[in-house]
Amino acid sequence: MKKFLIVLLAAAPGFLVGQKSIKEFYAKDINALSLKEHLEILASDSLEGRETGMEGQRMAADYIQRYFEEISLKPGNGNSYFQYFDIDLLKPATVTLNVADTVSLNFPDEIFYLGNVADQEIDFKELVFCGYGIEDSLVKDYDGLDVEGKVVLILNGEPKNEQGNFVLTGNARNSKWGRSPVSKIQLAREKGAKAIVEYNANLGSVAALYKRYLMRTRVSLSKEITEVEAPYIIVGDTLEGLLSGKSIVSLNNGDVIDLSGGISFVNNSTKGQSSNVLGVIEGSEYPDQFLVITAHYDHIGKNDSLVFNGADDDGSGTVTVMELAESFQKAAYDGYKPKRSILFMLVSGEEKGLLGSEYFTDNPTMDLGNVIANLNIDMVGRVDKEHENNPDYVYVIGSEMLSSELKTISEKQNKKFGKLELNYRYDDPNDPNRFYYRSDHYNFAKNNIPVIFYFNGTHEDYHKATDTVEKINFDKMAKIGRLIFHTAWELANRDELLPLDMLKD
Repeated sequence: MKKFLIVLLAAAPGFLVGQKSIKEFYAKDINALSLKEHLEILASDSLEGRETGMEGQRMAADYIQRYFEEISLKPGNGNSYFQYFDIDLLKPATVTLNVADTVSLNFPDEIFYLGNVADQEIDFKELVFCGYGIEDSLVKDYDGLDVEGKVVLILNGEPKNEQGNFVLTGNARNSKWGRSPVSKIQLAREKGAKAIVEYNANLGSVAALYKRYLMRTRVSLSKEITEVEAPYIIVGDTLEGLLSGKSIVSLNNGDVIDLSGGISFVNNSTKGQSSNVLGVIEGSEYPDQFLVITAHYDHIGKNDSLVFNGADDDGSGTVTVMELAESFQKAAYDGYKPKRSILFMLVSGEEKGLLGSEYFTDNPTMDLGNVIANLNIDMVGRVDKEHENNPDYVYVIGSEMLSSELKTISEKQNKKFGKLELNYRYDDPNDPNRFYYRSDHYNFAKNNIPVIFYFNGTHEDYHKATDTVEKINFDKMAKIGRLIFHTAWELANRDELLPLDMLKD
């Protein structure tokens, strides 16, 4: 147990006076040296960027499991430290256009699509042109049209007036219909379309911009497909070349095009498996109530031989949770068990869409209603541009979204022990980054569980191969870790549960 026995010999519980002294004693064991030892392993090239479903992620999970076992944490999932979940590894489908001559279309240069496309062939016999695919007070592209069971053909973007402004907004800023395809897709599906084909004259440049991301293997939780949604397909000039000299932009709403053929997709997805790693300290008085402390140990993997180590994202949070677990376990060994149970959980699949935490909250290892709070740690090892002259800060996100008292507890512990700048800028509901929705705490918040998300902000190495260990500020990490320890100690030992007094209807 490395430091464990040394500490026990150095100071027995009898020398400690008062809860404050006890807390400070165990909190101080979270230190820069220990954090660095773990991170140099987890963010090394040998773990190949810890991509979900890949060997590097499994190696990281094994390392965390061995550590939990070494410090004598109890397994958090029955007799196992692992909570396994099945995943689908989604690679671009093989796309064939069967019109006139059979042509295989290159993804994404000649065609790309959003989401997972099931094995299917879509008949292009009735392609109904529906303008920009918008239904609004000023633009009614579906007026008088029945597209049930048909393929709709729409234009990319949204219409402009003679002055060059967008019709829907009256200015140079586009509306929701032009910023994202989501509204168009939802509308077409609601109207019963069997497929949505969007024409984009600039497909080549768009594909070149996003090609590296589009060609990556995507990951989702394995779910039985009971109904295939209408696919959303984006095409370029390949389609216009089949219209016998017609221009797509010259078509009128309701025009029907018969291409006497169709398009087929062959899915190239495979099955895989990933895991969360869970260790628990049982509470002395309320063992069925749980404080859950999380971070994600996965990252984005590698591109050929270029490894994305993810030292900050989220190696920093992962090793902080590991050190928190050891400090609480030392306290428990010395007779200071928390009143409530504490679950230390490192999740995977965060970079693929918060998959591990979603699986856990859908398949909890305890009654989810007995989880009193979640403290989530995601990127706490760097300093953003705004704080270059003041590294002793942390962004605290979500602390009063569900319970006003959680923020009060956090601030009280910081005033006594942390002395950090607690920054709440990302709690702004108009924050364009929407960080509140972008890490694993959100799956707990969706279930009305109070949360705090600890975050240092983004930096120039975010999601780049340059997010490496030598750039980590370990002293800053240790200070944040100690603040979280004090906050967790208070939550696990206070007599009252947090009130859910900030719930919105």
